[in-house]
Amino acid sequence: MSKESRLIKQISPKPLGNNNFVLPNTSGDHVRSIKRAVPVDEADLVNKEYVDGLATKQVIELFLTTNASDIATYDNLDIDVSPDSETSITQTITAGGTTLINSFASKLNEGEIDALEILEKGIYNLHIHASATKATGMFIYFEFYHRTAGGTETLLGTSHDSEAIGLVKGGFDLHSSIIDDKIFIAGDRIVIKVYGRNTGGADKDISMFMEGDTVSRTVFPGFISPTFVGAHTIVSHSDTSGTGAELDSLTDNSMADDLHRHSELSASDGSPDKIVYVDSDGVLYADYAYGTGLNVMHSAEIGDHLIVGANITVGGTVDGVDIATDVGANTTHRGDNNQAHTDYLINNGNDTMAGILTATGFKTSYLINVATDAVTYLSGSTATNTGGNILLYGSTHGTPNKLVFRNNATIAMTIDAAQNVDIFGNVTIGDNNLIGNLATIADNGVHSFTLGKTRGIFMFGSRTAGHGSNGLLVYRAMASPFVQAIASNNVTLTTGILTGTTGADGAMTISVHTDGKIYVENRLGSTYFITYNVFGNG
Repeated sequence: MSKESRLIKQISPKPLGNNNFVLPNTSGDHVRSIKRAVPVDEADLVNKEYVDGLATKQVIELFLTTNASDIATYDNLDIDVSPDSETSITQTITAGGTTLINSFASKLNEGEIDALEILEKGIYNLHIHASATKATGMFIYFEFYHRTAGGTETLLGTSHDSEAIGLVKGGFDLHSSIIDDKIFIAGDRIVIKVYGRNTGGADKDISMFMEGDTVSRTVFPGFISPTFVGAHTIVSHSDTSGTGAELDSLTDNSMADDLHRHSELSASDGSPDKIVYVDSDGVLYADYAYGTGLNVMHSAEIGDHLIVGANITVGGTVDGVDIATDVGANTTHRGDNNQAHTDYLINNGNDTMAGILTATGFKTSYLINVATDAVTYLSGSTATNTGGNILLYGSTHGTPNKLVFRNNATIAMTIDAAQNVDIFGNVTIGDNNLIGNLATIADNGVHSFTLGKTRGIFMFGSRTAGHGSNGLLVYRAMASPFVQAIASNNVTLTTGILTGTTGADGAMTISVHTDGKIYVENRLGSTYFITYNVFGNG
């Protein structure tokens, strides 16, 4: 072997026979040169993977409570120890089987839980306190679930059974080994379900205890981004007062005063010394207290209204009009309105207008004249406009010189030129109500209608010859209803709802009921044409 070959052999790397790798050093302390797979000494060398694992792996701790979750039948898992006194849940466990004792879920929108990105593989623990009504054959175990925002639950692991639960409350540590990481996104939940197992031949109870000194809890590994800083308040920052008082200047409208008082810009909740500010409706204000208010040196664009609380001074023209000299000539109609215009309505003379007039608080000293062959709508734009309307007919149009009140397309009342008033429907005058109508009732048929007043007089008769049923009756259609005849012929009186075959065959039956209605039943053997009037009161 040549001299060069021996030199190369001496400096070539040796194969590794174990997990130790010796790095050359001249310090004299060869322990510091050892790189172990798992460090055992503070000075041991480690690799990047080991360091990253320590930097990102977190231990998540959630405490079991009896506070109701937003998920039905579940209770909350809190990230903090509950200040409440000890609570318990008792569940009967079926003989020879297992029974769910309770389900627990992390809170929705909990910052620390939403910050979780991975449920990491590892040991998932549950520390729980429990007791049983039988000293042997009673056990507990838990299941660990990942629940999505949509409510889908995936079982990740099931623990071993606890030691036998005794009659006296004791603490139990359960664990489950989970071998795969699980992606976790904001809105997902942690779910713990605790079960009881009964190997005996009779149903027995298990009680589990939470909060207070028991601090029953689940502990598991997870990855939380290093950028998550957790929940905090203003006081938790470097405020030496410990109360947040040092930050008051951010809310008392004083920060601009301390800099340039003449250029202060404040929010709508600020009160002192504001010059230019915007209120909660987005209105820009320029206060006059310290100067000339808002001074626009060049052009300004206003998208809506300009509201001015004092004078407007114009040095030039507005659309070519010299405001200073021509204002009187261009606003004469504001005061005297001596000239007629087709674009607006004046209030002390004749005017002509076409189209729709929309006015609030409208008043006029003169009548509205209707064109000869036209219809003027005082409410609504068409005869069937939703909401009803009032129509004025011209002297040669349709039904001339008539005032018509409509409810949509249905006429409610008309007044004609001869001062005749026609009302279609019930009429109520003070405490009195008038109803008049016609009806056709088939044999074994019933006609009913709602009364305007629950007490009054009912008068009816036939519209055709040959039917002798008629009457003048008094009624009460309310609690303890009754109907009595003042005068009647071939009429049977009763109370209650008639169906068409309720009364005697061959007769006309009249009934009132507590529903405020009169019922007329025809069993005369042929169609009955009735006319009736009601005079109601009370």
